[in-house]
Amino acid sequence: MIKIYHRTNSTIDDPQLDFTSMLDVIFIILIFTVLMINSSSLLEIKVKLPTGYSDNSANINEKDYLLIEITSDGKYSLEGKGYLTVKEVKSYLLKINSQKQLKIACDENAAAKHLVELLATLNDIEISMSEILLKKH
Repeated sequence: MIKIYHRTNSTIDDPQLDFTSMLDVIFIILIFTVLMINSSSLLEIKVKLPTGYSDNSANINEKDYLLIEITSDGKYSLEGKGYLTVKEVKSYLLKINSQKQLKIACDENAAAKHLVELLATLNDIEISMSEILLKKH
């Protein structure tokens, strides 16, 4: 705000302008600008990104894992063999007693209860390491 003061001793009314508040604003803007120009190092965040898989992992052999598929109508398929219930999948997994990695592929139109039933069954037979395959959109 510009204030105008009148001298009481003078015979002519000479107005005087007070630029103190304007100078304060100019200095604040100047300081802010200098800090923002030099703060590029202050605004950087160092993030340690996880490493990706090697190129050799893209060539996964089908023999290295067991694939359980859940179809849209709720049927289970293991190694290309169709099963009607999750109990049959459980008995097959107990019979083979394989150390292969387990991957679960669920159709996007399948009800979620089928996936939950399968995961509960895997938990019952103490298979804790399995992957759920997702489709990229």
